[in-house]
Amino acid sequence: MSNRKNIMFVEYCADLKAGGAQRVFLNILKSISIEKYNTYAAYPNAENSDFAAEIPENVTSISYHSRSPDKPRNRLAAYVLFMLFVPFIVLRWCYIIKRKNIEVVYVHSIISGFHFGLVKYLTNFALIYHEHNMASQRPATIFWRLLFEFVAHRANSIIAISTDVATDLAIFGAKEERITVIHNGIELINESDCSQLRHKGMKRLALATKSNPLVVGMIGHFRPWKGQMLFIESFQAVLKAKENVHFVIVGGIHDQAYYQQVIDYIDENQLSNRVTITGHQDNVPELIACFDIVVVPSVPEPFGLVLLEAMMMRKPVVAFDIGGPAEIVSDGRTGLLVREIDGQALGHAIGELAVDADRRDRMGLAGRKLLEQKFTCRIQCESIERLIDGCFLATK
Repeated sequence: MSNRKNIMFVEYCADLKAGGAQRVFLNILKSISIEKYNTYAAYPNAENSDFAAEIPENVTSISYHSRSPDKPRNRLAAYVLFMLFVPFIVLRWCYIIKRKNIEVVYVHSIISGFHFGLVKYLTNFALIYHEHNMASQRPATIFWRLLFEFVAHRANSIIAISTDVATDLAIFGAKEERITVIHNGIELINESDCSQLRHKGMKRLALATKSNPLVVGMIGHFRPWKGQMLFIESFQAVLKAKENVHFVIVGGIHDQAYYQQVIDYIDENQLSNRVTITGHQDNVPELIACFDIVVVPSVPEPFGLVLLEAMMMRKPVVAFDIGGPAEIVSDGRTGLLVREIDGQALGHAIGELAVDADRRDRMGLAGRKLLEQKFTCRIQCESIERLIDGCFLATK
């Protein structure tokens, strides 16, 4: 008879284009121990989701319909409708947990945390809440504040992806003794495979020209906090250090007004032939492979999964000295941290690396070693498994 424990991971958004949290969810499923756990993965419309193709065979998928007040035409009506569905959702989850004898539920969103916080009143299990964002990135409404406070109170354990996120959680009412900082990890690609990706990336970006420009890239959806404007504002400072340089922005449009603001700045400063905007792309490592420098200009930045992807591809990184980057980047060894939140300051740091190929190579090599030592999926999941095992003991 198997001694494996039953755990259910719940993701509220089954869209790989949404952001890094969805990729983290999949990485955990792929790396979590199959010897210790019977693993279930619940996410919206499981049979038709892109997630289905990436779910490991040993993980059982559970389909459900999500309902969120995130993007309503009429906000009040959406909130009312959301609350009306809550009893039905709670009863359904209660049935599933009892039927499958789930002992730990691991959620990745505040909405799921709210639902399972209510389910806990009806049946016994441990609840783990994995927080990927800062409070400033949530809607500034009483509804969301109360929702978070409820989840923080009901969760047995809360995972923060960085120390800044942990501090933020405590400020918003989470008990410090329940918070554990566990950094994200990524699946490693062999270095030999990494070197083969650069040519593919250059072809996709159409930059394999005779001029052979130095390519400086950033990856992130167009949202103000992602920092595309700061990135573009850094261009002139970089140009003073190195003439033959090309900027690349990879990411979908989540804020049309902000996207237009960036486009207008590019046009007004006649940078159209020096900046490439690719839109959303699926094969991020292939594109990072053709960057000479990877920039993460996000403010705030809870973690920065792109930093790990850059380190895997042996690329030096430049980011602001805040949040996740301050914990991931070894300043001067694997990249540069910029203390002043300013486009010019960012440009000066990029320029330092633009003119020194040997330094870029050394930083890239050091970054790869640091990644292998601290930021792999296996390392992340070992910490998560220790937390899960503690929760299993708590449910007995």
